[in-house]
Formats: sequence, C-alpha cells, structure tokens
Amino acid sequence: MNRDVCAARLQAADTDIQTSNTLEGAMMNRCFTGYVRWGLLLRLLIAVVATSLVGPVQAAELRITSTPNGASIFVNGKATKAVTPAAVELGVGDKVRLGLDGHEPFAQEIQSLDDRVNPRLDEVTAFRMFLDVKTANRKNAGTDDLSVVILLNGDPSQRRVLNRPRYDARRVGAIDHFQFDFDCPTQQLKGIQGRVEGGADAWKCEGMVIRMEKGDALTSRTYNKVINKWMSADAKEGVSWIDIPLAGVRFRPFRIPEKPFRVTVSGRQTQANSARIGRVNVGDRVTIAPVSGTWSSGGTRAGKFCDWRGYEGGQAVMALHIAVGDKRTAVTDREFTFRVEDAGLLALYANDKDPRGNTGSLVVMVTVDRASP
Repeated sequence: MNRDVCAARLQAADTDIQTSNTLEGAMMNRCFTGYVRWGLLLRLLIAVVATSLVGPVQAAELRITSTPNGASIFVNGKATKAVTPAAVELGVGDKVRLGLDGHEPFAQEIQSLDDRVNPRLDEVTAFRMFLDVKTANRKNAGTDDLSVVILLNGDPSQRRVLNRPRYDARRVGAIDHFQFDFDCPTQQLKGIQGRVEGGADAWKCEGMVIRMEKGDALTSRTYNKVINKWMSADAKEGVSWIDIPLAGVRFRPFRIPEKPFRVTVSGRQTQANSARIGRVNVGDRVTIAPVSGTWSSGGTRAGKFCDWRGYEGGQAVMALHIAVGDKRTAVTDREFTFRVEDAGLLALYANDKDPRGNTGSLVVMVTVDRASP
C-alpha cells in the first residue's frame, strides 16, 4: 500500500470511512478503522481535559440596579465609575457593594451568573439637629424660671429640653447653641414645635437658626426662622407654644469649593460642635491658614483673648484644631498644610472641653487641592 493512498485515507477519516468493493479497499478499511477510532477517542479526551482546565464560562455582564438608583458600585473592594443602574462584568465569587449617601450600604456575593443584584437601600434615619437660639436683649427676656422644650413634628416621644447645660436660663441678648439627636425618615420631617411646660417667667425669643446633619457626609440647608414672640405658661404674658415648619428637608453632601475660601470658626464650636467643612479624600492636599480674629474661653479665662495658637501653658486650650474623620491635630503654623491619609469629613474647632462662656471667633482660609484620580 503506497504512501499516497494512506494519506488520502487519513484525510477522509475525520468525516466518514469510505467503503470499497475491492480487495484493496477492504484491507484499507480494516487497517484504518482502529486508527480512526483511537483518533476520535484522543480528540474527545483532549476536549474533556481542556474543559476541565478552563471550566465553564466564569464571567458575564450583569445588570445592577437599586431602589433608589444612583448608588456607587464597588467590586471586590474597588470603586468602579459606574452607578446604578449599570451593566458590570462580574464573575462567580465576586463581591459587590453598593453605597449611596444617606443610606445603609449593601453587599452581595455573586453565586452564579444568573444572580440578580437589585436591592432596596434602607435610609439612614438618624440625624443631629443644630439650633442657634437668640434671646432678646431686653429686661426680663430670660428664663430663670421657665421650662421650654422642643418636639420634633409635634411628637411628645421626640421631646428635647431647650436649656443650656447645667443652667435653666437662656442668656439675655445672647445666642445659645443646642444640638439634639433624632431618628426620623427625611420625608416625614415637617417641623419642630417649641412648648412651655411650666414655670413663672416669660421668655422673649427673637429667632432660631436650624440645620441638620446626617452621619459625616450629609447636611440640610440652613433654616433662619424669625419668631419675635414672648413665651410663657401664663397666657397673659405670652404664647405657650410655637410651630416652626421645616419645608422640603433634603440632605446633600458637603461641597468643598475648588478655590480657596473663608470659614468663620466660633469660640463656642468645640470638638462636639465643630465647623464642618466638607469631605476630603485620600491624597488631597489641605492648607489651613488663620487670617484674623481672637477668641476667649470661659471660666477663669473669661475676657482673656488669644489667637489661633491658644493660651500658653502646654495644653493648647483654645488652639485651633483640625479633624478629618477620627484623626485630630492642632494647627501649628500660620499656613498649615497636610496630606489626607484617610478619607473623612474635614472640620475645624476650638480646643476646649467646656464651651460655656466662650466668645469671639477666627476667620480661616481653607484650600483643598484634590488628588489626581
């Protein structure tokens, strides 16, 4: 049997084994039938091995949605540029996380390429309310003997006492600062109610400035409310309650301007009630430069003013401090520059444990140079 005939038979073996009525053809069929069968078996074995090594399809584009939409998408701990709704290439075992300001984060591990990622994101309902309350500058406008509370949405279960810490009286002709923690869905925020609960005095309230913050990233707009009313338990001396509506409450991220900007930090803004500026990210370059102003602590230092460096004595009392998330440091230079190591909310405050009696303020120039993405 010559070589050309064998080659022709091998080429034909992939599709079909040709039959022949000749003696030569019968011999060829016997010769190559076993070879062809072994060849097909070998090809099948190679396919099985390749499938076991490569495996079935491990990744595909999955559509990710959320309610509400607009959530940032993270895969295996790394941020993507996508927000819901979006199609993202995912594989079995990938870990997906969704983050939306003002909502609880959501996480899911992909078990199969038929998985659906379509969560309802729960709103963070806890928030802090800041109130600046101004008492009229006139005789007998204070409240040495008067209990005043505020009720969120007029709800007695959301009652907070509107008194200075350790004092029963609001200060005549002064602005007192209060902060209260509440828990209420944003859509249900309608307003607050001031109510007299007892006492023989009357209080002349000129107005309130109200702002709310949620977590470390969101703030409401500022509500300036003119009240200019006497409040008293005696109807002849004033009203027993006032309603202060808060229309269209929305929480938005803090926004830091691209250009240098001024911030006024009050001496009463300590660590618990700092001047919050905005969110900074890893690698951002921040410069804090005190421009002008002095402030004074209360107590034994009342009336003794100092600048941004604070009082002498080694404890840095009333020194200007910076907070980024949980990290805090004092401003040590007139132009204090640092790189952000951990993302968080940038804030400024006076280093004083007890802000009662503090007066004055500082004007500070703030510059934030964003890191390259």
